[in-house]
Amino acid sequence: MPIIYTIFISILTVITTATAVQAQTPVTDEMTQSYYVGCLQDREERISETAQNELCRCTTTQYKNKMDVETLQDLAGNDPTKARLALNELIVKLYTPCMEGPIRSMVYQKCTQDAAQAGEQVCECLADNMAHYVSERAQGELGTILKNNPNVYDPFDAITSSASYEAHEKRVVMECIKKNL
Repeated sequence: MPIIYTIFISILTVITTATAVQAQTPVTDEMTQSYYVGCLQDREERISETAQNELCRCTTTQYKNKMDVETLQDLAGNDPTKARLALNELIVKLYTPCMEGPIRSMVYQKCTQDAAQAGEQVCECLADNMAHYVSERAQGELGTILKNNPNVYDPFDAITSSASYEAHEKRVVMECIKKNL
């Protein structure tokens, strides 16, 4: 199950305890802790446990620094347009700065499972290069992806299935194979 679903549920749980607030009310330490616990509990099978912990630490920091109670209330509210905009904001603000480690793990695991004959060095090369690519391009690409398809729920799938990612990955695979022959 994509991590975004459990995080969404943990946010909804936290929101039920929120009271009336003013504009741009920072999330509380309790809300942040609840977010972190929910993130750790939602095991993302496509990445290593280390990458999961890294993702949770990073997104929790982003959550604390960039989210506000009003956005979370919109996410949990009855207006589907506001809720979708809030979810897209959450995806971009929380995930794009934190995708490098999980993408590295995801690409490496997929490479070693699907192309074991390629070898560890090729898979490491591919994982490092794709993680770097995503760290530089995730925010812009996710913004474009969400404009074209505002109903995206999994930022990792959205990035890794984009045409630009796939084209770059094909180039990098060839470069890594040549480099490690």
